[in-house]
Amino acid sequence: MAYFISGIVIFIGFIKKDSKLSAMFLLTLMWILYGWNTGNADFINYNIEYNLNAVSSINYSQEIGFQLLCKLFYALGLEYNKFLIVISIVGLVLITSTVIRYTKNVAFVLAMYFLFPFMDDVVQVRNFLAMSIIIFALRFLIEKKKWSRTKYIIFVMIAFTFHYIALFYLLFLLTEVRNTKKLTFFCVMAASVGVLISYTNLIPRLVAIIISSAKVNAWYAERMNLGLFIVLFVHIISLFLIHYVYKKIKISIIKQECILNQKKSFINSCASNINLNFINFAYKINIIILLIFPFYVFNMTFFRIYRNLSIINYILFSIFIYDVKFNKKFIYSFMVFLYVIAMALYFIIIPNFDNVFSAVLQNNSLLGR
Repeated sequence: MAYFISGIVIFIGFIKKDSKLSAMFLLTLMWILYGWNTGNADFINYNIEYNLNAVSSINYSQEIGFQLLCKLFYALGLEYNKFLIVISIVGLVLITSTVIRYTKNVAFVLAMYFLFPFMDDVVQVRNFLAMSIIIFALRFLIEKKKWSRTKYIIFVMIAFTFHYIALFYLLFLLTEVRNTKKLTFFCVMAASVGVLISYTNLIPRLVAIIISSAKVNAWYAERMNLGLFIVLFVHIISLFLIHYVYKKIKISIIKQECILNQKKSFINSCASNINLNFINFAYKINIIILLIFPFYVFNMTFFRIYRNLSIINYILFSIFIYDVKFNKKFIYSFMVFLYVIAMALYFIIIPNFDNVFSAVLQNNSLLGR
């Protein structure tokens, strides 16, 4: 039953991309699949961890925020399943608030997120909490208001207490660099040098100084082979799609401004409903994320750093596909859809059909099997 409902709701999300009702259906379904899930690849482990954190003293070598959250909910008399119901809606609302802020095509973005990587997020609870906080906090860097950088840093540090991997997102402060070409050159060179250094013991030693955790240290125990080229291919395809959007949107905005106003100050509030600050930011973070490549050498776990930004890329795609007039729209839209389906197939459905894909859709106390 969940397969049929999910398929229908996703389809409606694509057709009625700016419908509030369609977006509400998607949000509700994802909440049900997440909050009332009764079994997946990490469900038992998280259930044990929840109850263990609730009664044990604080372990300072693990994420303190998650431990405190477990203690709080346990003290309120909530079992792990009730804990999931609450934290899932909070995380989904944080994500959706950012989507609403930058595009009217909310249903489209949520449908894309449902396809990938929502089901991984259902399994990886701590990462989901950290990701939802980061996605919410990005507005501070996009809008550049008073104390915005300070607010962003605070939110990143909060996310860090739920998953150590969130610390990487402090690098998004580099979006303050105005010259995109210089930023690109720096990130490519730094990533290249970092990959070479990763074949020494320098990176594990530096990480051990910052984070003292046996789990984190285990991330650097081995090195990837073929997987490194696969994620390289994923980034190349993604950068191609993002770069195409970035160039086309800027050309479209410039054409409108040449007609309506010759003043440069008009760039930040163009005649259309396109937020150029968001477009520039989304493009820059896809460049900055190249700095993760030295970590790919060690472990595929670090791919979630890039995966967590899917919502931002989907917002960008939705703006381009629905709000910008351009030739070959069908071809580009098909490429984006194919890209997301391929990601879902490679990272979720094929390798983890039973313990992630079907486990999320079938093991549910509300929907049943």
